Amino acid sequence: MRIALVGDTRYIASPDGWHFTAGNSRRSLLVPYAERFEEVVVVMRVRPGRPDELAAVPASERIDLPKVRFVPLPPFRGPLGFLECRRRVRRLLAEALRGVDACIARVPSQAGDMSVNVARSLGVPVYAHVMGDPVASWADSDQYVRLAPLRHCMAAFYRGRFRRMLSRCAGIFSVSHSVVADYLPPGADVHIVADTCLEAEDFMAYRPYDGLGPFTLLFVGRLVDIKNVELVLRGLAAAVAQGVDCVVRLAGDGPHRSHLEALATELGLGERVTFLGQVVDRGAVRDEYRRAHAGFLVSRTEGLPLGAIEGMASSLPTILSDIPPCHEVAGEERAALFVGVDDVPACAEAIRRLVEDAQLRERLARSAFRRAQVFRSDYQVEQLRRHLEAAVGA
Repeated sequence: MRIALVGDTRYIASPDGWHFTAGNSRRSLLVPYAERFEEVVVVMRVRPGRPDELAAVPASERIDLPKVRFVPLPPFRGPLGFLECRRRVRRLLAEALRGVDACIARVPSQAGDMSVNVARSLGVPVYAHVMGDPVASWADSDQYVRLAPLRHCMAAFYRGRFRRMLSRCAGIFSVSHSVVADYLPPGADVHIVADTCLEAEDFMAYRPYDGLGPFTLLFVGRLVDIKNVELVLRGLAAAVAQGVDCVVRLAGDGPHRSHLEALATELGLGERVTFLGQVVDRGAVRDEYRRAHAGFLVSRTEGLPLGAIEGMASSLPTILSDIPPCHEVAGEERAALFVGVDDVPACAEAIRRLVEDAQLRERLARSAFRRAQVFRSDYQVEQLRRHLEAAVGA
């Protein structure tokens, strides 16, 4: 079966034509697809890489795989950038989708949304793979800040457009039930495919905290407002005031970093908070998980809580926000501690419990490791392949 993957993921290209991952993109996203399909046409944004940028990306992140063909889209940014090149994007989509057996539109995304209509016009079955809530995705952008007075109108617009787009698809995949529940057309079925990029190397055995040195909490992700890192900094300050010896390491970057740095100083946390910046090398990310004693992801909203899943695979006891997507990830084993998104005292108490209760840490870590097995990328893509072949074959 030949498929097209369409979305707004960004890649970079070297002068000799090789393609590499960029930012939070992962080579392992494509590997399971290449292993399970006859051909994978990747229709996503590609831009020329800067010399310093290419030098920083390890060779292992090159993604020119057998059976993978790139159709590069212009490296547009935001809705206005997309509008400037939409005709070119439509033409490239039409060229890429001719000859494939099915199109998987990773939505919400500008290119993914457009591919639904293009695929239908060509008679190609198109399946939406919902990666997150469209309103939450928009709220994670600079446009959200600039259009603050129009937030409610824009949110209604995005919700309506997303529902209409899903109603035109032959089928729907989603990273979780909760993220798509409000948008499903009447009678529509949804298949859960988490698309985590988790490889065998991401799974680590439980490592007990030896009590030597401060207890380390780790966050991996973008430093944006909806990730709610501020909650943990305030919780950490409260826990430290009660005599708890704990530090936080933040692996990621984003527009909220300066605010968080100022807040850490204001709270008197000093060297207890380390801003690592964006960590591109996957081996370096694994090292951070390996040296940490617990993780946290306390977002106000989530599509797929990838940082939580990676922490669970690394056998880290984890603090999660009390929202449906995080409960879905933890599953029935309750493989995490949950706190309200504005509950500083509960966050401080969760930190204290993890630092002081060895039995709780081990129970959560082992439950998390077991639960994370279902999020392996090879397993998830295999589920997608089976559903897709059954649907297209029918």
